[in-house]
Amino acid sequence: FKAMFATVREHGSWEKWLATAREVRGMSTTARIILAASFASVLLEPLNCLPFFVHLWGVDSGTGKTVALMVAASVWGDPAVGAYVKTFDGTVVGQEKTAAFLNNLPLCLDELQLAKDAKGRTQFDVYKLAQGVGRTRGNRSGGVDMTPTWRNCILTTGESPLTGTASGAGAVNRVIDIECKAASVVIRDGMRISGSVKRNYGFSGKRFVGELYKPGVISKVDERYRELFR
Repeated sequence: FKAMFATVREHGSWEKWLATAREVRGMSTTARIILAASFASVLLEPLNCLPFFVHLWGVDSGTGKTVALMVAASVWGDPAVGAYVKTFDGTVVGQEKTAAFLNNLPLCLDELQLAKDAKGRTQFDVYKLAQGVGRTRGNRSGGVDMTPTWRNCILTTGESPLTGTASGAGAVNRVIDIECKAASVVIRDGMRISGSVKRNYGFSGKRFVGELYKPGVISKVDERYRELFR
């Protein structure tokens, strides 16, 4: 995971990132949701919550789904696709191990359609990541490998919803599926925004965690969460 580890760093200007993030938040509610979910990832552990998905989907191109995912990733590190942002073109074991490595930081996966089999069926199981626990696997020496665990939110994009009619209630409850249409784009001027977050990233996540773990803050957050949950 050396390459993944190296993507989580500060680069460029904090002020420029902040100006871009403020502009993006003003573009659509969906952009605000996915950016908030990126920060929310580190709240799951102290609040003892289970992982959840925020999935942006739509068949129209140019709605800004991938750019929105990059903005969310830029909270923590290098948002380029292939750097912090991964695609669905990977194995279940690979996704589990990446989620476990990130632990509390959000897992960002682009292009759900890459997870389809030869018959066009989506080979992706929400439960496998939403449980926050990987499979128990034996190893060659007759023992058992350490079971991977994670407590984060999973931010994804694709051309179809993540949950379908065949999904169980548990899976539906873990996924915020947001349809993105050409009539109401998530992010405008995607080339400029993506260029900006590729040059300036990694500041706000560190600052957010620094504030979160100051004395007394977690208990206030916990209180507020229970209020909202009720």
